[in-house]
Amino acid sequence: MTDDRNRYPRPDRGEPTPEDPKREGADRAHNDGTPKRLSAPHAPREGEPIPDWFRRVFGEMPAPTSDMDAADHAQFRERRHEALRSLARSIPPVYRWASFVAPELAERVATPGAIAHARRICLSPRVCLMGASRVGKTSLAVAMLRRWVSEHVRPAEFIAVHRLGFARIQHAAGHGEPEIVERAMRAPLALLDDVGSERDTGTNPVPDIVFERHAAQRPTWVTTGLTREQLVARYGTGTVSRLFDQTKVLRLGSGEASEL
Repeated sequence: MTDDRNRYPRPDRGEPTPEDPKREGADRAHNDGTPKRLSAPHAPREGEPIPDWFRRVFGEMPAPTSDMDAADHAQFRERRHEALRSLARSIPPVYRWASFVAPELAERVATPGAIAHARRICLSPRVCLMGASRVGKTSLAVAMLRRWVSEHVRPAEFIAVHRLGFARIQHAAGHGEPEIVERAMRAPLALLDDVGSERDTGTNPVPDIVFERHAAQRPTWVTTGLTREQLVARYGTGTVSRLFDQTKVLRLGSGEASEL
């Protein structure tokens, strides 16, 4: 007859025998599907974030391997490509070449240090590029937009502000906002290009767009050829204060580019 004592390690070796209540409890939990209750040292502590509890009890999650979540990676790439395609559709053809890798960018943006400054701030939610006409503000802003969309994997809209000045005049009354105004208000990121170039009419939507986006905390970028004083004279203090609230300002023109 076989001695059953030789079939199982002794309890003092740290292994439960078939008669061990711990083993029986584990078997019951496994058989009837009831989850085992965590012991006190392993239970979440009061106020302990779940990620911290997981690391304390189970350790760090293993690093992903090259063959993990292939479908997720493919979906991520497709979302990024679609966001970039959507952005490209909103950019005027004359600026669609602009990106940080385009050699023409350095020729178009001649202000020393401007491109390096732009690379540093291009992921910021609030940006203003200021400077006279033909210094490359819009080209640089488009290159920054491409980088922002690629990194954040979210859509963005290029809004030519000169088209906003007459948008409400041409829109039928009682039918909400014109489509371009709605996009300018709702886009995850909107670049308002050449603020101050639009017609100065009583229906000008620029102040409403600035107020709406500031209240909703939506990322907003601006290019303008006006100084801050000129912007205040045109739009008022309330609009301009929201436009520059926690905004990275990059000034282009004579001399080196400067962040304000």
